[in-house]
Amino acid sequence: MEGRAFCRRHARLSASADAGEFQMTQSLPDLDNRSPSLADYVGDALEPRVMEFLWSICRPGTNDQVAAEPLRVVHPAGGGTRRWDRTWKIYDHTGVIVHVTVEADESRDPEVDLKIGRNLIGQGVPPWIERRRQGLPPLGAAADAEDRERFYASIWQAAPAQILLEVEQSRSAIGYLGS
Repeated sequence: MEGRAFCRRHARLSASADAGEFQMTQSLPDLDNRSPSLADYVGDALEPRVMEFLWSICRPGTNDQVAAEPLRVVHPAGGGTRRWDRTWKIYDHTGVIVHVTVEADESRDPEVDLKIGRNLIGQGVPPWIERRRQGLPPLGAAADAEDRERFYASIWQAAPAQILLEVEQSRSAIGYLGS
């Protein structure tokens, strides 16, 4: 890619980015770092349920919009390790109403977080990684798919209620009546 050789994990990152979205030359992850690909992979898996839920709570007759943002690297202002995230949000003419983020912090590899605003509401190590870490054999295709779906459902479980709470707080803070 771009005249450079990448492993499967890092090639996925470059291939998934549109021009100008993810700058591989500026944010190359360490070769042994799975955090960016993990955030992107789990984000891809959660995106349908996130988008469906966010669109379902947009108010008819308003200019509420839903957006998905590409994978990005976050460099903490006070130093510390990089985080990689995928974010979805509801916004209108006043700004962002709520955002949902899948995050993988390089220092906590291979743990994945799900945040609503700044609130951590779901967290875990994906089961396919945990199995490898424990030296267990891989599951068959059907069992693996079920295991992955249980993982996604477990980190998403508390999200809808927290999203509704944050939307209500955001709208009341900016003076919406009857929201």
